[in-house]
Amino acid sequence: MNRFPATKFNHSRQVVAVPLSRLTPAEISDIIAQLEQAKHHYNGWAKALLSRIACGPRSLATFPEDIHCGWQDFEKWYTGDGATRFLNVLPAYSGIAKHLQAVRTYASILLGQPQGASPIEQSVFDAFMEQSHLLEWQMWRLHQEVRDILSAIDPLTGVCSRRGMIARLQQEQQRVRRTPDSHCVIGMMDFDHFKEINDTYGHQAGDHVLQAAVSFVVGRLRNYDLIYRYGGEEFLICLPATSLKQAKKTLERVKDGLEAMPITLGSGAEARVTASFGISLLDDSALVEEVIARCDKALYQAKQNGRNRIVEWCPVQD
Repeated sequence: MNRFPATKFNHSRQVVAVPLSRLTPAEISDIIAQLEQAKHHYNGWAKALLSRIACGPRSLATFPEDIHCGWQDFEKWYTGDGATRFLNVLPAYSGIAKHLQAVRTYASILLGQPQGASPIEQSVFDAFMEQSHLLEWQMWRLHQEVRDILSAIDPLTGVCSRRGMIARLQQEQQRVRRTPDSHCVIGMMDFDHFKEINDTYGHQAGDHVLQAAVSFVVGRLRNYDLIYRYGGEEFLICLPATSLKQAKKTLERVKDGLEAMPITLGSGAEARVTASFGISLLDDSALVEEVIARCDKALYQAKQNGRNRIVEWCPVQD
């Protein structure tokens, strides 16, 4: 009785991948909980299998059904839409497949050998243990990769935190250098008079307004645009493959949409928020940190000019 059918993992099936960075911290935490549960299922199955090999009876037919459920639950997690949609872009996820195939193969061989007829072949047992350890290591790697992504997300707004921001912008700057006629724009966005919202409605309501406003902004950006919470109510936006003219159009739509959007609070009151922007090209004329400083100067000028506007950095501001 074959308890380990030779099913192959089909990663070519059409599954729309969703970047983890687009999920909320709560959603990523749920993925981590599912991953930990999958590890629990596998470890329980592997422990029971080793016990059965050592103590017998060593037979696929007599292997307890509830233990097989551990294996099946693990495979169900790995091949399910939840894991394949959110995790298949991570290196450790694809690394699990070959070890899972090998573990299944060696487990079938070990449990298929008659009890007492001959000792377990050392080479087969060693191969099983090696593949099992490699599988557990890949699961550990996957766990770390997801946790690293979670730690790089701002827990209030769900956008990226500043962790890794400079390195990512440096990569984008290098892409601009390598690609002829390529552009990239960085913008600093700050919500205007936000202290008044906190003072008027309270900080909890202020958090709600910030979440709603940032969610609106993210919804008006492209999937490959980047947004980081820089500090307080200030956010850095990176628009790859975008000229200054295009960036202004995009951010004008964001700015005008924010101004027109009422945000309903728990009390039933409506709050409104506007934003000011300072923008600059991310080219090879300056370090990333210097480009950010240029955006800050342009943002300051936007505030000085009356807020709720976009100002492009120019050398005169220095």
